[in-house]
Amino acid sequence: MTELRVGSVSVPQDSHNLLTDLVYDKNKSEEDRPFSAIVEAFRFAFALGYASNKRGKRVGAGITVAPRQFVVSDYEVLFREICIEEDISLGALCSDFAQGGCEIIKAHLERGGTVLELL
Repeated sequence: MTELRVGSVSVPQDSHNLLTDLVYDKNKSEEDRPFSAIVEAFRFAFALGYASNKRGKRVGAGITVAPRQFVVSDYEVLFREICIEEDISLGALCSDFAQGGCEIIKAHLERGGTVLELL
């Protein structure tokens, strides 16, 4: 039996930029920036991707996102079987769901929607 690997979470540069642009900035208070930290935006993208059953394909070098604040081992009960079956780490699977969520957010924003509409 294959061992479960923990791994870490990351997103490609373009998704990292998207998540960063969703973090509140007092100098841009009129913009749609509902999160107080990038890890909150990442968590939202992950939850959106998971709830929509959308896993995105991460292309290019990954940028790590708050490994101490998004603890992938918390999701072991949900994802153990998938990770072992697909031979990927928990971090990779969580990252794939977050990337899927980023793709949903990006498409929604491009259509003129807001992040809050995705709740």
